[in-house]
Amino acid sequence: MSEANKALIRRWFDEVWNQGSEEAIDEMMADDVSIYALPPETMSSREAFKEFYRPFIAAFPELHVSVEEVFAEGDRVGFRCRVQATHRNGRRCQFDGGGFARVRDGKLAEGHNVWNFHELLEQLGAIPPNALMDAVSGAGGSSSTRIEPRPRG
Repeated sequence: MSEANKALIRRWFDEVWNQGSEEAIDEMMADDVSIYALPPETMSSREAFKEFYRPFIAAFPELHVSVEEVFAEGDRVGFRCRVQATHRNGRRCQFDGGGFARVRDGKLAEGHNVWNFHELLEQLGAIPPNALMDAVSGAGGSSSTRIEPRPRG
């Protein structure tokens, strides 16, 4: 089962994302899927995922997901990926991500996503560089205390 589930994840990214096949979503995703951490909110159906997928794929006419690592145990699959894309505005970007999925009857039934959309938004110019650190350190806010990063080592 684990090898089949790993193959399903690789096929998912190749057909759905790299080839842009919406039909493959129907083949590989359960209708009552639960998907977490993709905007705008938790999704609880295949159709809800398609409502996220369609504008995302349209915004990135050139998109390639490289599956860097896949591991599986029982009905659970973990994956780590690298995305390279060109936005319709011409900006090239790349970001990393991954997640965990649960497979039921050969289809994706649950997905927990961890994609670096912050990095993507910076590269698209939608948020200023270092926006996250500025926000947590209080820059531009009402706090006068700036949090300095801890030294590593």
